[in-house]
Amino acid sequence: MDHYTPNKQSTNPEKNSNWFSNLFFLYTKDIFIKGYKTDLTQNDIYEVLPEHKSETLGDKLENEWKTQIDENKTSIPRLLWKCFGRQYLLILISLVIPVTLTLTQPKILKKFISYFTPGHNNLSKTDASLYGVLLIVVMVTRRVYQLNFHLRLTEFAIKLRTGFTSLIYRQVLKINPTLVENGKMINLITRDIQSNAGTLFVIMNSLTFVSQGIKINFPVAIHAMATMIAVFKRIGHTLRIKSEESYVADSNLSPTINLNLKIHTAHNDTIITLEMCNIVRGITAVTGHIGSGKSLLLKVLTKEYKHIEGDLEVVDSISYASQEPWLFPSTIKHNILFGSSYDENRYLEVLRVCALLEELRLLTDGDSSIVTDGGANLNDCLASLDAIVADFVFEQCIKRFLKDKIVILATSSIKYVNRSDKVITLENGTLENSHPINSEIPKNADTKSIKYIARDKAKSETDESSENINHDTPLIKKTKETRELYTETKVQGKVHFNVYKKYIEVNGGLVKIVLILLITGVIQFLKSSINKMESDCLIMLARSPVIGYINATLDGLTTIRTSRMENTLRKEFDRHQDLYASSSYMYTCCEKAYLLLIGADQIILLIFAIILFLGLDEKMTTGKVGLVLSQIFSLTTAQLVFYCMMTRLENRMITVERVLEYTKQKQENKGGLVIEHWPKGCEIRFKDVSLSYKSDQDHVLKHLNFAIKNKEKVAIVGRTGSGKTSLISTLVRLYDFEGNIFIDNVDIKTLPVDFLRTKISVVPQEPTIFSGTLRENIDPTRQHSDDDIWKAISTVNLSLFQNLDEKIDMNLSICQKQLICVCRALVQRNKIVIFDECNATVDNDTEALIQKVISEIFAEYTVIAIMHKLRYILDFDLVLVVDKGVIIESGDPASLLKKKNGMLSNLFERQ
Repeated sequence: MDHYTPNKQSTNPEKNSNWFSNLFFLYTKDIFIKGYKTDLTQNDIYEVLPEHKSETLGDKLENEWKTQIDENKTSIPRLLWKCFGRQYLLILISLVIPVTLTLTQPKILKKFISYFTPGHNNLSKTDASLYGVLLIVVMVTRRVYQLNFHLRLTEFAIKLRTGFTSLIYRQVLKINPTLVENGKMINLITRDIQSNAGTLFVIMNSLTFVSQGIKINFPVAIHAMATMIAVFKRIGHTLRIKSEESYVADSNLSPTINLNLKIHTAHNDTIITLEMCNIVRGITAVTGHIGSGKSLLLKVLTKEYKHIEGDLEVVDSISYASQEPWLFPSTIKHNILFGSSYDENRYLEVLRVCALLEELRLLTDGDSSIVTDGGANLNDCLASLDAIVADFVFEQCIKRFLKDKIVILATSSIKYVNRSDKVITLENGTLENSHPINSEIPKNADTKSIKYIARDKAKSETDESSENINHDTPLIKKTKETRELYTETKVQGKVHFNVYKKYIEVNGGLVKIVLILLITGVIQFLKSSINKMESDCLIMLARSPVIGYINATLDGLTTIRTSRMENTLRKEFDRHQDLYASSSYMYTCCEKAYLLLIGADQIILLIFAIILFLGLDEKMTTGKVGLVLSQIFSLTTAQLVFYCMMTRLENRMITVERVLEYTKQKQENKGGLVIEHWPKGCEIRFKDVSLSYKSDQDHVLKHLNFAIKNKEKVAIVGRTGSGKTSLISTLVRLYDFEGNIFIDNVDIKTLPVDFLRTKISVVPQEPTIFSGTLRENIDPTRQHSDDDIWKAISTVNLSLFQNLDEKIDMNLSICQKQLICVCRALVQRNKIVIFDECNATVDNDTEALIQKVISEIFAEYTVIAIMHKLRYILDFDLVLVVDKGVIIESGDPASLLKKKNGMLSNLFERQ
């Protein structure tokens, strides 16, 4: 699935270094030298150490967890102990070293000082020299041990984080998507697991120095333990969710689907009853009212819903195209193949029958164009396509290319229902009828556009010829794909002085420049060499793919499982985790090496002091020697603490620096003149309007000139990608455009953009619902009365809610979500309302209801509607037909429909 082959990483030099190099971090010298000469990139991150590999750690935890499940004794602490207890115990045992040194150092120091006490006849200068050497050895040993101890603790935390993240990701791939809340799962992986690893670090670190641990770290450790217990509970809850069985296909049998079952709710109430329903090769359309159970039936077929009673037989594998489009963060080509082997002839034929050849030629990188997280703002299979493209896809792809498959097509288009081989209607929880085409189809039949295909693997090649395909087409890139998907601007060199200055100004206003200079100077002094590495930026860059993969996976679980891609995605996720783990460990090693280096001055100072004291022994007193040595030892600890604080501060400043990068982005011009009681009328006039999303790209809108009268109802029609949405985006000034747009004779460029947008309501193509109450979704600014909100709800017949403060179920159907968005526009009472293809994915009844709202409720408003479905086109006063950014037809719909070979009439005939 990854869109490029990763570069070969260099072997981590620690892997082959000797004990002396490991003890004093000498293996980091190469990365220091390279970091000194130039800034580091992701290509400089070493190959992950074998003991840090995500797959290895995930396997270890997964196998132990399975054992605990079999024994019916699941426990996260027990899991930790079984998998990491030995290493944890060794770290605990190693604490005997600092305890011994802590108890021994005062005795050695006392012996050395006693040499300078008058009458020390029992201690020779040689003895004093020996004790001086022992002091130096103790100091070096404590510093080396402390840094190695911290490194091993951090390594332990990295292994915990990597292993548990891999384990949770594997669990995500197995559980029912309805049982997973994306936000909670992201928090579990990015915050809780990280917190768990960090908590164990704090607890162990608090034991390093007994006295300091009791006074300072021990209370922190108690709090950390409480946090850890809560995290254990959340991780355990996720891991105990029952896993779904993987979809296993038998390709040796003829593809069939046999249903004889009852579908229940979680409370065992029967929703749908299906008796002796057999689906064979050909196109089967599924219809029914909102809430009739269409989506539920399809979830049963893909084994994503388990509350069933009876027999379900699905023979052969399933391909799945979701209602809400799901694309993986990769190239278009890899999203199409999705793990399948590449056959160029078949691949090009698939592009042709899906009407993608011409679309891909418009992209600079063709099918190598990268799709970011979530993919483009696309819609379901046929509803969002213009009539010509939809007809082409239905005929070429569904009817011909898939002619030997079982195709279950849910569509709101009666035209496609009539052209299917069989129609299934769900009504009142039962199979109302199952009839072939040419039978009477209920007028209220509707569906959500989700397509399922049972494929016969034995017949993998289509009989259709690949006619009209140019095999030398530039849409397939032959060059090696090495571009990174997850990239961001990485500031080179040290954190800039202005970052600190800006942070202090924001948090405290005017601050003395001396304080700024002091803080900056100390940090730059301490970090003058290690800062060249910029490892912590590298860590964040390596972490981005991990988060991106989790997000994408949560959104496409059903597609992933029906495509049997779990193992592929797991391996790729582990590879991204390896990069993250390696960068984190590299940074820690280099940090410890740097700390060891800057601690050398205390060792030198101690050596110099001991030599000086022994050389001037007759002039030295016990008090002077004791004071100087105690200060040197104190300085060693103070310097380490101070450096850690400064490093932590700089790392936080890196976060501030990344946030400040967003403040440097070009801002919308918020200036302008607010006009009271505007607009009084809603005439809209476009004067020579052109739009280009980037200065170096072609215009998507070209010299548009048209006028819309007050209270006029306007439909904007055109092929997919013709510029319809771009046109309405200029009305709310989402982009800078050339030319002028006047509303009520006022140039909208002279108005504050926030003010302008409060005067225009938009019902989006993809309904946006927020996590919260019904009231918060319809009236987020709380400016309207309960009566107004209930009136809007009543207008759209949204009867499933009884209370405005009722929490919204995020699993509402597309139709229900769209009606909430219509309610939002109703309560705003703006005189200009825009509908952006909001009828594309709704059923016939909902489409009729929305059209009634436009014609009757918004009768006194100016309405602009982008439309693919042209069933109600005659209800509009004006139609603008857009093609390639130009208005090629305009006028009243009746006249345009009579126009021979006109674009509108052509589109209408294909509905």
